[in-house]
Amino acid sequence: MPDGASGPPDAARVTSPHFLTAEPTPPRATEPGPSGGAEPRPRPSRPSPRPPVDPITSPPAAFGTTLPVGDEPQRGTGAGTRRALDGLRQALLEPEQVLADQPLRVDDETLREVVDDPGPLEHIQAGLTTKLLTVRDDATRARMLGLRAVVTRLLGDLKEALDDAEQALRHAHRTGSSRRIVVASIRLARILQWRGDFQVADELYQRALDTAIPERLRASVHYYFGTSCYDQGRYLEAMQHFETVLGLQSNERTEQFAAASRGFSAITQRASLSGFGPFPRTRAEILQETPPPKLRFHEVFRRYGYAGSDGTAVIPPTFHAAYPFAGGYAWVRPHSNGSWSLIDTTGEPRISGSDYQSVGPFHEGLAWVVSDPVVGWYAIDGHGIVVVPPAGYTDARPFHAGLAAVERNGAWGAVDRDGREVVPMEYTAFRTATSDAAYLAGFTDEGLAVVERDGLLGVINRGGDVVVPLVFQQLEIHPVGFLVMPPAKHPDYTNPFRSTVDLADGWGAMDRTGELVVEPVHPNRAEVLEALDKLLRDAHPIL
Repeated sequence: MPDGASGPPDAARVTSPHFLTAEPTPPRATEPGPSGGAEPRPRPSRPSPRPPVDPITSPPAAFGTTLPVGDEPQRGTGAGTRRALDGLRQALLEPEQVLADQPLRVDDETLREVVDDPGPLEHIQAGLTTKLLTVRDDATRARMLGLRAVVTRLLGDLKEALDDAEQALRHAHRTGSSRRIVVASIRLARILQWRGDFQVADELYQRALDTAIPERLRASVHYYFGTSCYDQGRYLEAMQHFETVLGLQSNERTEQFAAASRGFSAITQRASLSGFGPFPRTRAEILQETPPPKLRFHEVFRRYGYAGSDGTAVIPPTFHAAYPFAGGYAWVRPHSNGSWSLIDTTGEPRISGSDYQSVGPFHEGLAWVVSDPVVGWYAIDGHGIVVVPPAGYTDARPFHAGLAAVERNGAWGAVDRDGREVVPMEYTAFRTATSDAAYLAGFTDEGLAVVERDGLLGVINRGGDVVVPLVFQQLEIHPVGFLVMPPAKHPDYTNPFRSTVDLADGWGAMDRTGELVVEPVHPNRAEVLEALDKLLRDAHPIL
């Protein structure tokens, strides 16, 4: 059992005999099989001091207001029993809300949650299991399985928690929602961390930080990543994460600010005894990736080559023109007036003697090239095999999320990896911008893109469906919605003495269903981001 987690006490937790028959222990829900039913899987049972009861799929009869004959509570204990039964009933019927409100104590030395009384969490676990018997959609199952993984981890059963968390992550991936994937990933990483599987846990934390997510969730990821570094004795790296939490959540009244401050105090105590540990790792070290050689221009030879991380030349400077490595490949031009060749990170040629006049970087295993301007751009793989045939495209952007923006006859659309035009050629441009100031050449990881037509912006999905109508002057994609600015009612602001300027013109926000949740009256984006953050329902995103 991990540090800070407590198992069931030896003595019975409830004095009332009604809990012996009222506390449910329904079977754990398993993954649905191809027929829609559940495929049974053997599960190790948790030891319990109480006699077993029959599984239930609905609240037990003991939730009624009338107590069984012969079980009349002693004078003065009836109100307490009723309160306990009410709490049990709520945990079964509304386990998510009860878990969100469940107080958890954090050990100041281990920085791990401590369960003083496992009883309420066992009730929540039973309620989540009951709900899982009836839900089938990926989004709900990802949430329910993830929450049950959290509860099971807190109860100390890391094997069962790991199984639930892995299932939750699979369901989250099927939804395509970056935010759901990150939450499921962090719940899984937390379990792996408690098991001591730090390498895999840290990779999940780092991948989560590479994703566009709300600041509150990003602060939570940094905090838990910091606790993983703390468990490993990497105190300098842990301090970096805790400092980032304070930067993202500067309000001293937030729980995340208090948690980061607690982390600094724990580091101070341990570092005073054993030092601050190794220097912080780089992203490549955490992900166990070897960074590709970097493009360098040799001032003496007047040629391009590539150097390793220590600056030593690994590919000699012999090229008249070259591109940086992308997707494991780099385009180079060995001769001043020759065609382009493709090399790998060792400098070995993958494609040579081609007739490519123009080339684009590799992304997701494909690159756009031009052999004849009349024919236009087409996509090839790393062996030079044509994957997306030419179709008169005059411009093309790298593939992202399986899609690439392409232009033909002045109009833009999109193709998939099979060359199907999934977005019709009817837009002026792709102008995908995110709320964290990133600009993309096409689609986001979730398959969304900002497009322009007639000077107005909207959002489409990977199927070409319009998600946000093209009626906005400015538009950015937020992890849980969209930042929007409608066209100004009185666009002429050149005359400062005009009295017709509408001061209500400004930024607002919409949710993912297209409903306006923040009125477009804010003069800057920061106010909208703050307002949108307050509207998020989850005060504890990992829970």
